[in-house]
Formats: sequence, structure tokens, C-alpha cells
Amino acid sequence: MTSLATGPSRSAASQRRALNIVLAVGIADALLLLVLLYFAFVDRSDAAVSVLGPIHGIGYLILLWLTVTGASGKRWGWWFPAIVLVTGGPVGSIAGDVILRRQLESGESMLQLYREAIALRRRVPALSAGEFRWLPTEPGVLAFTRGDNVACVVNCSPRPVCAPPGSQLLLGSDPEVGDKVPPDSAGWFLLDAGS
Repeated sequence: MTSLATGPSRSAASQRRALNIVLAVGIADALLLLVLLYFAFVDRSDAAVSVLGPIHGIGYLILLWLTVTGASGKRWGWWFPAIVLVTGGPVGSIAGDVILRRQLESGESMLQLYREAIALRRRVPALSAGEFRWLPTEPGVLAFTRGDNVACVVNCSPRPVCAPPGSQLLLGSDPEVGDKVPPDSAGWFLLDAGS
């Protein structure tokens, strides 16, 4: 994603902090699970299993609570608590953590795009004011203006299309958005007053 926004997002830092907590609990619960499996299948110690089993269960519930809280707070999607639920805890939490950190590093998550678009709408009043008008386009492309200052181009066609002439990119759904909008991407543009 590309944008005129500068500096790291506070929401990204907040998401990393939440992921750090999930990862710490996930690793601790995974290590506990390994010890529990050892006592259950190798040592066959019922006393150790009866102590470690409930502790692992509490770790699992904490992981589930952390991921549900993050999903309801829109830090990540509901797939994260679902994967924790299905995998029994630590494996799903560690896998989800890896997926989310890769998305944060690349800036390519849909959630990040929406956050940037909402922040942009707050910074650029023209995005939420003015008359909405559809622009004529070729098949597979949607384009509209909001007032006289902002245009959005959504390219669903198999080939790149030109951005509005003399425009400045505000936000793109793909790093390649600029003078052209690649296939399967969108761009929000600030129009030159003379266009």
C-alpha cells in the first residue's frame, strides 16, 4: 500500500504489542504442552498430568480470550481466534502471529488499507464532502469523483489503466499504483484544480 501518510501508525504499534502478548502466552503454553505430553505418554505420571493439564487449559483459554479481544477490537480478523480454537491453542496462536507480523511488515493487510483510508478521510475533507459523480470508463473499471478535488479509480480489468491526468496519489491498494492503476487494485487521487 502506498500513501501520503508519514511515520509509523500508532495502530500498528498497538497491534504489535498485542501480538507480543499473544506470542508470549502461546510460547509458554506450547512449552507447557510439550512437558504435559512428555508426562502423559513417556513418563506416564498421572499426578503430573493432573496438575499440568488444567494449567494448559487455562493457557488455552487465555489465548482464546486474547485473540477474541483483538478481533472484537478490530486488531485482526475473526480467523485468528478460530484458528486458536481449532488447533487447541499454542500452534494456532503462533501461526496467526507469524501471518499477522508478515502483513504488518509488508503493509499489505486489508485492515491496514482500511485504517489508512479512514485516517486519510479525516485528513482530507474533500473525501467526505461534495457531489458524487460516476466517471466514464472502459469495461472492468469503476471511477468516480467526490466534489471537484478527489477521484477514485478501481481497476478490475486484466490490464493497467491510467490515473487521472495531473493527479496526486493519496492512497493506493497496491505499491504499483501511481501514474497507472494495475489490475485488481484501486487508487484515491487528489485532482489538480486546473483539471
